[in-house]
Amino acid sequence: MEAPAAFACDRRTHDFPSGEGSFLSYSSDYTDSLAQPEKFFAGSAAGRYSECREASMRVHDVMRRDPVVCHPETNLAQAAALMWDHDCGALPVVNEDGQMTGLITDRDICIALGTRNARPSDLTAGDVASGKPLTCGADDDVHSALHIMRQEGVRRLPVVNAEGVVEGILCLDDIVLRAQCEDGTTWPGISFEDVVNTFRGICWRCAHHGRQPRAAA
Repeated sequence: MEAPAAFACDRRTHDFPSGEGSFLSYSSDYTDSLAQPEKFFAGSAAGRYSECREASMRVHDVMRRDPVVCHPETNLAQAAALMWDHDCGALPVVNEDGQMTGLITDRDICIALGTRNARPSDLTAGDVASGKPLTCGADDDVHSALHIMRQEGVRRLPVVNAEGVVEGILCLDDIVLRAQCEDGTTWPGISFEDVVNTFRGICWRCAHHGRQPRAAA
């Protein structure tokens, strides 16, 4: 069965058509409805949504707690060793108070070393980390976090408190493992549709902008 014309992807460019009725329009409406349900629900439906939202899955239900972190002065050799030892691909960069100042990924390390012709011990996390990364809060709805991931093309979100102190990290991999079939009995939670729409949005954004997804943001 062929996909509807509005949802069809150009096989030569891998681009999706835009405009009303297109995949991008549908996908955007779908994720916007999760982030701002008051714009898409009315009357008793809005009331039922609000009741379910109170019990919906929160970031703290899925996030990895107490993630490994590094400091601006940590050199890239040490940062890479931390990633290897703890089987992770990103490290929040924090100051002496535990407040997040940036984020460094394994890709950041590879690109820095490949383009600067420097030894790992000569460069620090502060030299290459992304400043002001996207974050979320532990009490945020997971669907809101998925919305950020899709819109910004990221697969990880550091979790911080009101003071900016790192409390955890939310990874799309972990969300996938918590996803369940959409059968009408698992909501509120994470459905396969939620995850696929998020991942598809990330992939489209990467293809559209001609770059790889940001590992965390």
